[in-house]
Amino acid sequence: MIILNRIKTPDGTILTSHTTHDFQGHQDKNGTFYAVDGGRSYLRRIGTGYQELSVYDTDPFEVIRTSLVRFNSLDDNNPTYLCDMSLEWLKNVITYNKERGLDYNFYEMELKYRNGNK
Repeated sequence: MIILNRIKTPDGTILTSHTTHDFQGHQDKNGTFYAVDGGRSYLRRIGTGYQELSVYDTDPFEVIRTSLVRFNSLDDNNPTYLCDMSLEWLKNVITYNKERGLDYNFYEMELKYRNGNK
């Protein structure tokens, strides 16, 4: 499963696609156009010679917690990384997911991580 869909272009620009049709493009200093798309659903790339920075659910949890993004419905322009979610928000998401039978254990893993790594 894709956690973060991201590349770094040769001039150092980071392009991230957060949602399925979140096409992000950049004209690099070398003249090449680079783009990412697909969010957590699929990886689509335009251009060659970029550095792949995507994160998957098989990566170490220390990487996942700094890469998994959650959007606050009050401010969709500023995503919050799992490691930066407030404790209250984290607990509310866990409750919400359990009530709906959703299995997103990264939130519970984060809670355990925080309890073990004060």
